Amino acid sequence: MVKVKKFEFKNFELNHRKSPMSIGVDSMLLGAWGSDLFNFKNAIDIGCGCGILAFMIAQKNSNAKILGIDIDEQAIVEANENLNNQKQFSNVSFKQIDIKTFITNDKFDFIISNPPYFSTQKSTQSPVLKRANARHNETLTLQTLFDFIAKNLSDNGKAALILPYQEFEWVQKTVQRLSLYFHKLTVVKPTEFKPVNRFLFIIGKENKFPEVDSIVLRNLDNTYTDQYKTLTKDFHSK
Repeated sequence: MVKVKKFEFKNFELNHRKSPMSIGVDSMLLGAWGSDLFNFKNAIDIGCGCGILAFMIAQKNSNAKILGIDIDEQAIVEANENLNNQKQFSNVSFKQIDIKTFITNDKFDFIISNPPYFSTQKSTQSPVLKRANARHNETLTLQTLFDFIAKNLSDNGKAALILPYQEFEWVQKTVQRLSLYFHKLTVVKPTEFKPVNRFLFIIGKENKFPEVDSIVLRNLDNTYTDQYKTLTKDFHSK
């Protein structure tokens, strides 16, 4: 078995061997993009894996209470191991919770998630069950996630997500049906000459005109663009 090395950030490092999905560009994008959008008192990271998003937003929001949840036991074990190695993050906690059965009286000021988004009808499911659960939306459907957001987001709260661009039309209709509104939208292109393949977005209950922009990840020589470097400069160690 190939060992996955620790992922090194400027201010912390994370193991991501036990979590079904290792750290990737989607999480880096979402964490950097959503880490300092506004001041919030409490937040939840849904499908937290090894804890990357929780730690990234905690770096910029040291006074906020941040909860990471995941259905996978080993993901939570690893997230808590990472937490024990990062003494500066006393405001972060992780619990094994399935949001389909999660009942809370709390309203969250900030909800962040890099959810499983592949459908088994649209892609070949991973033969490894845990990796399949992390990548495919059978254990956490987008509908379940959006219903949770609509029910548990505070009146002035915001939710930040990243999804494949092919889901944009569905998201538009779902946001409207749930009486939510786009606050910010960033479309993502792998390179300048490739089509958009991801979109980052902020939604909330407040009706406002959304900010819209774009980001290109890589130059033609496969190096990261200045846009990406600027976005992630507070986190990338290199």
